[in-house]
Amino acid sequence: MRRPRRPIVAEVAALGVVALYNVVAHRHIPRRARIVANVGAATVLVTVARAAGLRGPELGLGRAELRRGARVGALAAVPVVAGVGTALAIPRARALLSDDKITGTEPGEAAFETFVRIPLETALSEEVIFRGVLLGLALRNRSTLGAVVSSSLWFGLWHVYPTVGSLGRGAGGGAGNGGRGARAGATAGVVAATTAAGLGFAGLRLGSGSVAAPVLAHAALNMAAFAGVRVLT
Repeated sequence: MRRPRRPIVAEVAALGVVALYNVVAHRHIPRRARIVANVGAATVLVTVARAAGLRGPELGLGRAELRRGARVGALAAVPVVAGVGTALAIPRARALLSDDKITGTEPGEAAFETFVRIPLETALSEEVIFRGVLLGLALRNRSTLGAVVSSSLWFGLWHVYPTVGSLGRGAGGGAGNGGRGARAGATAGVVAATTAAGLGFAGLRLGSGSVAAPVLAHAALNMAAFAGVRVLT
């Protein structure tokens, strides 16, 4: 049975909200307040998608698929953490990930970042937005491949603004201290890497039927990277 088609207006509106929120969040919302803000933004976007006619399972939010999603996500987290550990064993990789917001944190703040901010502000919110809402809306308007590619590309572009800010603080293995070309190259690299990650997260979401799978994998990736950089740098 073919999926019912919906006007692309809802998808374009959701993309506009995501783009605007990305800039506003990083320019005007205090860092500690972004947990509530990101969860709130994800909730608003889910409401937009539901108003456009998407059901819970189409957003990866169905209860019946939650257990399978959690199981798939937990299994996927194992190679993800192993991959992060392998990458951090390479000095150049550690330098690229180094940031004062990681290396300069006190123990209590580092624990908060690792076990609260990353799971809620980053993993949960971003997966609901990109693998839940944007992927779900895109599946109503084009093929599965097209929807996966577009939502993953938007996820990559989501990282442009924070990456530019990070490079401005001198992060990125010296790229932030280089010329405009070095910063542009570093930003393009981040977009490519996060787009590729988005493809993997989308595969977990579609394969398990639940956004819980990419939430757990995403959390494992970022938590391991944060903890590894802080300990080893």
